Amino acid sequence: MRIKFTYSGWLTAMLCLLFSISNAQDDQVFGADNKVWNPAISYTPTDFSRILVEVNGRILHVKHGSNGGTTITRYYDDGSIDPGYGNGGSVNIPAETGVFEPKDAVLTNGAGVIIVGVARVGASGYGVGVIKLTSNGTFDPNFYGGGKQVVYINNSNLNVNAVALQPDGKIIVLATTFLNTGESGPAVIRLSPDGYGDTSFSGDGLMVYPSSASTWSGVDLTSQPDGKIVFLAESRGVYQNGIISQNHTDFAFARLNADGSVDNSFGNSGQQIVGVSGVNEHPSNVGIDITSDKIVAFGHQEVVGDPNNTKFLSVKLLPNGTPDPGYGGTGIGIAYYNENMQAVSRDMIVQTNGKVFASGRVLCGSNCGSTGSTD
Repeated sequence: MRIKFTYSGWLTAMLCLLFSISNAQDDQVFGADNKVWNPAISYTPTDFSRILVEVNGRILHVKHGSNGGTTITRYYDDGSIDPGYGNGGSVNIPAETGVFEPKDAVLTNGAGVIIVGVARVGASGYGVGVIKLTSNGTFDPNFYGGGKQVVYINNSNLNVNAVALQPDGKIIVLATTFLNTGESGPAVIRLSPDGYGDTSFSGDGLMVYPSSASTWSGVDLTSQPDGKIVFLAESRGVYQNGIISQNHTDFAFARLNADGSVDNSFGNSGQQIVGVSGVNEHPSNVGIDITSDKIVAFGHQEVVGDPNNTKFLSVKLLPNGTPDPGYGGTGIGIAYYNENMQAVSRDMIVQTNGKVFASGRVLCGSNCGSTGSTD
C-alpha cells in the first residue's frame, strides 16, 4: 500500500496518522494519540513524501531530503522507529549519489524499496535516477552492481513521474522529456529486476512515445496482469508550428504492449483523451480495477479562468480504452464538489471491490462508488 502525504503549510517535523481501515476511527495503538511526530525531519509544502506499508505492517516514509537527496525512515506498526533500519531507523542518501530529487517509490517483492527521481549528471545534465535498497536500508549490491542506475533520454531536460513493478518483478518508470522547442513527451523505461535495461522492451528498455503526444506531460503508470503498460498524462493539445492548438488540458491515456510497442487495439490507435470542453482537467493517478480489468484514473477539474472553482473527479475506461458509459454516464465521475473550493488531487487506491479511495488537499479522503457516484 502507498499513501502520498501533502502539506498545507510549513512543518518542522514528520507527522504520521494511522486510522483503522475497518471503521475509519483513530488507531489508538499507533504512537501517542494515533500520531507520530518526528522533530528530526523537516519539510516544506512542496516536498515529495511517500508512505509505503510493508506486508508485516512496518511503515516506510520516503521523502525529499532537506539539502536535496532522499531520506527514508522506517517505523514499526505501533509508530516507534525501527532501529534496525539504516542508521538508527533512517537512511540519508545525498543528492550526489544518484537521485537528486525523488519523485516516487515502490516496495519490491523482497521487502526492499525502489526510489526514482531526477538525477543530476555533470554540471547541467539530467537523467532518470533509480535506487534500490535492501530490507535493512543498504544499497542492493545485486542491482546494477551497486544499488544505483541512471538512464539518459536523448540528452534532454526531464521530469520523473512514477514507478511501478510488473508481476514478474520488472521495474517500469514514467518520465517526461522537455525540448527547447516547447514540446514535451512521455517516455517509459523498463528495467530488469537487477537494474539493467530490458532489451525485450523496445530493444533497449526505453520507449519514447510518438510525436503525436508532443504536448503530453506524464503523470502515472500501472501494469496490467498480462504485462501491458498503461500510462496517464496531461494533454495540452497538439503542438504545431510553434503553437499549441487548444487552450485547456485533458486526461490522456496510452497503452503499450509487453514488448514496448504501441497497443493499437486500445482507444484511438493506442491512446485515449478524456475531458470536458472549456475546462482544465489535471490527472494525478491511474490504476486497474481487477474486478473488471477496467482502467481508473483520478484527478481534479477547474473551470478555465476560475481556479477557485475546482472539483475532484475520476475517469473509468473499458479494457479496450473507450470511456465506460456505466461510470457517471460518460466515463467521468464527480467525486466531490462544493462551490468556491480549491480541490487538488493527490493519490488513489483502487480497492479489490472496484471502489476507488482517493485523497487530495481539500478532501482528506473520498470513496467513490464503482458506478462513479460518491459512496
